[in-house]
Amino acid sequence: MKAVVVDTNVLAAANRSDRKFVAVARACQRRPPVVNATDTDWWLFRDALKRHGVEVEFLCPDLMVSPRLTGGN
Repeated sequence: MKAVVVDTNVLAAANRSDRKFVAVARACQRRPPVVNATDTDWWLFRDALKRHGVEVEFLCPDLMVSPRLTGGN
């Protein structure tokens, strides 16, 4: 497997232990999605990850929608 440089600015505020999943998704030629159930960090960074070629599949998207995560009150 080739070395992958992950733009740490993308995940600077995210959980450091999640970076390995981004690195694997970017290193694989098939570009598999990162599958997430309930970790809201992935929701917060989904657009930035997508811009860097990482798709996130949300198994429980209804748990990601809350005022705190959507900018509402």
